[in-house]
Amino acid sequence: MIKIKVNGKEKEIADNVPIFNFLSENKIVLDGVFVGYNGAVIAKNKLGGIILKNGDILEIIRIAAGG
Repeated sequence: MIKIKVNGKEKEIADNVPIFNFLSENKIVLDGVFVGYNGAVIAKNKLGGIILKNGDILEIIRIAAGG
């Protein structure tokens, strides 16, 4: 098990989990979402190739329409 931070909250997850799988397991739909990984925005097509490691920081930001 490893510990990561997601939107400022610590979570414990299994080892060797790609970001894409983490998002899917947590029912996070990628439409209208930006994913920050250790301070950088990651393209959606790269999420499956990045394995989460102990101490990583994810920021999941939803785009909200307003007026």
